[in-house]
Amino acid sequence: MIQFVPLRLNHLPLMHEWFARPHLKQWWTRGESFTLEQIAARYGARARGEDTARGYLIELDEQPVGYAQYYPVRDDSLPDGVVKPTNGLFTAFRKEELAGVDLFLADPLGLGKGMGTTVLKAFLEAELFPKFRVAVIDPLRVNERAIRSFEKSGFRRTEFSEAPASLVMVAVRPPA
Repeated sequence: MIQFVPLRLNHLPLMHEWFARPHLKQWWTRGESFTLEQIAARYGARARGEDTARGYLIELDEQPVGYAQYYPVRDDSLPDGVVKPTNGLFTAFRKEELAGVDLFLADPLGLGKGMGTTVLKAFLEAELFPKFRVAVIDPLRVNERAIRSFEKSGFRRTEFSEAPASLVMVAVRPPA
């Protein structure tokens, strides 16, 4: 069973351990290394519920297997591929109905087996779509595995990206 447990301060050492894993270093931290103090500075407010972004440990059968987050899209909190608040994304959708989403699976052995697709669909349904109509995700264009998983989760590629390295993808909440 998949569960989304709100991020807490005692989860940050686990996040620190995960961020050192090669596949996360490549795709999530984009080559950067982080100390536990840096992770606490970046995710501490989220873990205390003091941030508009909401972070969750992904648990499978009560075991932590990854991390997911969503954030309201605002002028000061744009997806990676969106540079300007005048982007066409905001013509196609109202800002208040948009949320950015990010996630990772911590175990590289779980990649390429459909788990990311299953987790993302469950996250959208449980956490994001009850509050927002449109989810935005912004993988690196070279991360074909993630892009395929996102497409299987209901995201579609768009032309909204203003950054050559990023692809902006959207998923719209299904009608009730």
